Amino acid sequence: MAGIELKKSEAAEELDWLLVQEYKGSENQVTEALFKWFFFSRTTVQKRFLSKICQVRGKNASWKEFSLQEKGKKGTADASIVLGNNSRVLFEFKTKDNAVSSKQLKRHLKDAGWRPGGKKPKIPRLILVTPDFKTPIKLEKLPEEKRKAIVWIPWSMVLHFLYKDLRRGLHSDDKMLRDALLSFLKKDENLRRHLVVA
Repeated sequence: MAGIELKKSEAAEELDWLLVQEYKGSENQVTEALFKWFFFSRTTVQKRFLSKICQVRGKNASWKEFSLQEKGKKGTADASIVLGNNSRVLFEFKTKDNAVSSKQLKRHLKDAGWRPGGKKPKIPRLILVTPDFKTPIKLEKLPEEKRKAIVWIPWSMVLHFLYKDLRRGLHSDDKMLRDALLSFLKKDENLRRHLVVA
């Protein structure tokens, strides 16, 4: 199946699209639901997500388009966002502990345009979201210059962001979208244990 690609300029008409799943498998469905939520949310919510979760701040915390299951030269990332400055950030989501492989991380870094050089990129090249409670072993074993281009986010942090950080000041549409996403995420048995932590 071809990847889903959406541009910011496209109108979002049906809110129930968040819950209709195009992909099979827990990992892909969680990714799809999260990015549909992102797409339909207002700009202020999107910027908060990019800044707080993805560590993309300032004028770079805007986006032009995103794709799900985008095939690169080396592999297929779960999602990809083209930011306002035309840089690309890839996302890899895992719903099981210790499920990430070092080969997969290296492939995604190449597809994200990472090149060796030692300096930490201004914008992360790869966002890795896993249910692990500590840094995944395969990520820790990568050379330091590659680790600098990857931001690891535990699912507990994403859920805390959705539950707590977005609790106040939400427009009613954004609240409805957030609640729908949380309801969907609760159904995933691997993520359910993180709801207590969040």
